[in-house]
Amino acid sequence: MEKNDIEFWYLDELHRLEQEASRLAQEYYAWLKSTGNLVELWVRVRRLNGCLQIEWAVPSWGYRHSDGKARSKYLPKGKGYRYPSSTLLRHVPKQYQARVLEFERAFAEIRHAAKLLTEAKRATERYRKQADRVLGVELPPSRPRLTAV
Repeated sequence: MEKNDIEFWYLDELHRLEQEASRLAQEYYAWLKSTGNLVELWVRVRRLNGCLQIEWAVPSWGYRHSDGKARSKYLPKGKGYRYPSSTLLRHVPKQYQARVLEFERAFAEIRHAAKLLTEAKRATERYRKQADRVLGVELPPSRPRLTAV
């Protein structure tokens, strides 16, 4: 398996996970709107440095960006792939807590899958390098590094 094949496979799978997380986030916001916005808890799905991130945040009222958008404060994630229930539910009325936890369980499964995907990519790359070394195949040059002049 060539390095380009690994990269293509990884990006394709990561894109599928990102689409599922985005679909789930849209479902969450539709549900949030149906509550009359009584739940002050936002979710953000993004790629940062090539990794998929799904984060919960609360609005930080009174502070706005120059473009008028509200700022948010990200909640600290617990160990593993889930946010602690106590952290999330602090911002949610009792009647909506079960639904928020359902969304968090689904997001945690996606976070876990993304982590496993990244580990699989790294392991495949390590194997490829080791197998090429053992078999005497010269690796293609890596990306050129930029140096300061």
